[in-house]
Amino acid sequence: MNQPKSWTQHDLYAHWRECIWADCIPADVMQADVLPQLRVHCYQPGQALWLRGDAPTAWVGVMGGAAKLCLTTAEGRAVTVGCTAGGWIGEAPLILGAARHSCDAVALHTLTAVSMPRSCFDHLRCNYLAFGLFLQELMAERNQQLMDLVAAQQEGNTPVKVAKCLAALLTPRNFPTPQSREIQVSQGELSELCQVSRSRLSEALSTLEAQGLIHVGYRRIKVLDWNAMRGLV
Repeated sequence: MNQPKSWTQHDLYAHWRECIWADCIPADVMQADVLPQLRVHCYQPGQALWLRGDAPTAWVGVMGGAAKLCLTTAEGRAVTVGCTAGGWIGEAPLILGAARHSCDAVALHTLTAVSMPRSCFDHLRCNYLAFGLFLQELMAERNQQLMDLVAAQQEGNTPVKVAKCLAALLTPRNFPTPQSREIQVSQGELSELCQVSRSRLSEALSTLEAQGLIHVGYRRIKVLDWNAMRGLV
């Protein structure tokens, strides 16, 4: 969603058509049945939306700020993915009927989120084909994102590794708006995401900026050419 600075329940009603999946649900159903069940929540930097082992109770949309999902692969490798304004997270355990979350979800910055109760999520998924197809595409994208991140973290060339990690983080449904191609993250946080040292990360960012692929600002990185970043070898 293209959000104002501070969201309220009233803002949710005013801007729901900007939601990435709004066209999947008839407008009358959205207004009468879905919006009344959504709730707005605010989180401070570092605060958990949920922790690994918590029971999944809702699908969560990021309205302002950014969140990170932290998980560990079967091989013990730590993988972190991001989600910014307009993206939605937490659908997998709801669809799979899992009793527990398998990852942590943490606010990177001051975060405003909206939660959809599990019962509402299940009803939409089972009764509206377009919504079900959106979720299928979202999960496929997330799966590809994780594979791209794992592959990128094994890259030996540091600038290429950082470029591929940034490109993998910026998926269309997790960063759905044009302005969301800007990642608001410190270099310390990014070095953790890319699994490189702070000094090597700084050198890599300078190289990528000199190539015109990114612009580095204070606690933020703007990706200027996403396709070139993904295709970098």
